[in-house]
Parts: sequence; C-alpha cells; structure tokens
Amino acid sequence: MPPSTARFALDGGTASTPSNSPFVTALVQQLPTPGVEINKIFRLVRDDVLEATSGRQEPFTYGSTPGREDYFFVATH
Repeated sequence: MPPSTARFALDGGTASTPSNSPFVTALVQQLPTPGVEINKIFRLVRDDVLEATSGRQEPFTYGSTPGREDYFFVATH
C-alpha cells in the first residue's frame, strides 16, 4: 500500500470558528518553509490552530506514512 495521509481542519470533538479558517491560515503560513518535513509542517499547523482558537479547534491527522522516509513539499512556479 502506498503512503497516504489525510489532514482534517478539526477533530470530531472540536468546533470550527465562525471566522476565516485558522487551519487554512496556518497551512498557508507554514507551507513555504523550506526544508521542513511534511509531518512536522502539520504538527506546526496544529499548534498554530490550537493557539489561534484558544484550544477550541484541533486539527486531526489520519494516515500511514513510513518512518524510514521523509516527505517534503516542493514549491513550483
């Protein structure tokens, strides 16, 4: 089975905010960071969302990425 991961803006036990998405805001801020592994990016996004929402919204991750490989976003223009 190929590596896969799904990221959700919030966990089933948390509520979204009525304003712009803190998840998208954090993701857009973190994605351009060069040399940071994808799982680390999403942990940073999680921390940013928790901080922005005072803990009311917590992103959720589901997936199966191998531990022996690193995955990175590569910017293309």
